[in-house]
Amino acid sequence: MTTKLLAAPSWTVDVFSDLVWGPRHPEDGERREVEVFYLVIEGPRGHRYASLRTFTSRAAATRCVPAARRRLARGESPVGSPHWSRTYPAYGSEAYVEQEPEMVALERATDEAGTYYDGGARG
Repeated sequence: MTTKLLAAPSWTVDVFSDLVWGPRHPEDGERREVEVFYLVIEGPRGHRYASLRTFTSRAAATRCVPAARRRLARGESPVGSPHWSRTYPAYGSEAYVEQEPEMVALERATDEAGTYYDGGARG
């Protein structure tokens, strides 16, 4: 977090989770899904930034929330930081409404290409 914010107190920090492909099982080589946790910072207009660091438990991710809040309170921002990545805006927010045409086009292209968010081909 390097750039300065105009209104840091209006940003929020939450813990999110996703299912991702984990390592292959040593006996049969099958991959299993594992849950990973990460922080998401949401701006006043609904823009969201996800931490690039992931955690194996909700408790571990939650322990990092106060530090992220302190950084935001000091005026640091996830915008342009190598530790955060912009992600989908909050549903129904101003940012969502502004990006809706872009998102519809992206979803249409994804459907036409037959891929999911993780790049895997539909089966």
